[in-house]
Amino acid sequence: MKIAKLMFALMLLVCAFNARAEESYDGIPAGFISKIEANDFEGAFDTLSRSFNDSDTEQFKGSFISAAKSWGKYSYSELYSTEAIGTRLVRVTYIIGMTQRPLLLNLTLYKADQRWDVRSFNITSKMDEIVKQTIDAH
Repeated sequence: MKIAKLMFALMLLVCAFNARAEESYDGIPAGFISKIEANDFEGAFDTLSRSFNDSDTEQFKGSFISAAKSWGKYSYSELYSTEAIGTRLVRVTYIIGMTQRPLLLNLTLYKADQRWDVRSFNITSKMDEIVKQTIDAH
């Protein structure tokens, strides 16, 4: 009987972990990745920056699109890590493989009411930064 209770508790824990791991964050990361896959770099940037309306965002957008031309074509993407701070603030990191280089996408998402929103994001293709971020994460 104790083994059955232990197995049941373990199954609940695994289900709870999987439910959290499969959070879609209102499609924000998937929307960005699908735009990158279609080589729509302007659309990809817009999926992340829709809540930012300032001149710095437009300047950053120009730099992003210029850099995107050197990445090559989309190959794959994978969730690297999820760091939850409570239930309404999360940082997710994706590795996006392009033919010329990998990208590391860091998103900080916040859910104030009903929907997730991008609070900050960082995209890098510089290998030194990617390696440093992955070492710091562990």
